[in-house]
Amino acid sequence: MNILERIDADLKKAILEKNLLACDTLRILKSEIHNSEIAQKGQLSDEEIFKVVNSQIKRRKEAIAAYEKAGRQDLAAKENQESELLKAYAPQMLSEQGIEAKAKQVIAQVGAQSSADFGQVMGPLMKEIAGKADGQMVSAVVKRLLGGNL
Repeated sequence: MNILERIDADLKKAILEKNLLACDTLRILKSEIHNSEIAQKGQLSDEEIFKVVNSQIKRRKEAIAAYEKAGRQDLAAKENQESELLKAYAPQMLSEQGIEAKAKQVIAQVGAQSSADFGQVMGPLMKEIAGKADGQMVSAVVKRLLGGNL
């Protein structure tokens, strides 16, 4: 069962269980996937669907921060629940140790030795782990490994 079939099955289950939060969240996700398919003029691969899922999770995190800043804990909690629901459809994220291992490989490949080589490392590394790690965490790990204060 691919990711889109799993989303469809879970949406049907949420409808039958009358789980409004899951219904709304999965419908929005399906709509975003559909919009991406229209933009690309074809079906999305699982990797491309993962990118859509990750962008939806990122939107929820930004909304949570905005709601908390505005003192709307009720809306922040709802966004947090949606984010947690969406994480079930995201790819398995790399741990900091996993990111560090990949970064060390790329550093060795490109021959990076100092913080001046940061850009040479980040480009290939982000291509390799796209959608599987938070960019800020990757950046922090690479900076630490290169010993720079960028």
